[in-house]
Amino acid sequence: MEIFTKLGIDWRLFLFQVVNFSILLFVLHRFLYKPLLGILEARRKKIEESMAQADAIARSQKEADERAAREVKHAQEKAKSIIEQAIDDAEKVKDGLVKKANDEAARLIERAKKEIGAECDKAMTEIKREAGDIAIAVAEKVLKEEITKERHERLIKETIA
Repeated sequence: MEIFTKLGIDWRLFLFQVVNFSILLFVLHRFLYKPLLGILEARRKKIEESMAQADAIARSQKEADERAAREVKHAQEKAKSIIEQAIDDAEKVKDGLVKKANDEAARLIERAKKEIGAECDKAMTEIKREAGDIAIAVAEKVLKEEITKERHERLIKETIA
């Protein structure tokens, strides 16, 4: 204790300050440090949980994006298949319509040929009838006139021509 007095330290005051400091440390430790550490620990856990949730959400989002991409790809493939099927069906319908149109055109042409043939036959019959009528009329006129040798030769030449 002499050492304290030589250094200019009052040992009773020093002891009192050490006791006060110890009480202060105890009070701070008991009422401030432990609750503060508890709050910091709870905050750390909450942050870790939030980070874990963020990671889980990110994984879920990535999985959802991948699933959506697969579904879009599947839908595109299905749409492509449907379009190809529609094109095939349209080609079949087109081919059927072309064949039907060609058949109809051939049928119309055949009918037109028959009608033209019938008209031709009718016209020939009419021409023959009229030619007969004309021949009869000419014969009547000739018979009414006197046939001379010159007239007879002229009629032969006209008939031949």
